[in-house]
Amino acid sequence: MAEAETFMEEGRADVMLIAYSWPDENWAPQECTGERDYDYSVECFRPEPLTTQGEAISLRDYASEQGWDSVAVMTVDHHVTRSRMIINRCFDGELHMIGVEAEGYWGGPVRTYLYQNAGIARTLLSSGCEGEPPDWIQDSGDSLKDRLLE
Repeated sequence: MAEAETFMEEGRADVMLIAYSWPDENWAPQECTGERDYDYSVECFRPEPLTTQGEAISLRDYASEQGWDSVAVMTVDHHVTRSRMIINRCFDGELHMIGVEAEGYWGGPVRTYLYQNAGIARTLLSSGCEGEPPDWIQDSGDSLKDRLLE
């Protein structure tokens, strides 16, 4: 979030749109609690589904409502490629991807590598913004995700 706040404080965007997809629906980032005033607008949303695809769908809808033709998306560096693929399917405007260094790895570098590459394969086998992969890919992906999160 520090990188995003710097980006905003430099005046590079008017609205910080924060997706939070933590499994606990009662949790939200502190930036979304309204406890702090910002010199820019902060909007928060919980995507449905709680996936990068859900975030892309929500971004598409929000950008359409706001009349945006350009967005900058900030994510951890190992997630940029897959995020770009998914968001490009949903958002027709100009997309700027910004990778920031991950603060540690979720489950370690090997798990992160496996998870991201499985996600890219799933994305390649899906079509369109709201397309789902074949059931055998979805089931295999869910199984892999469960094992990696153990």
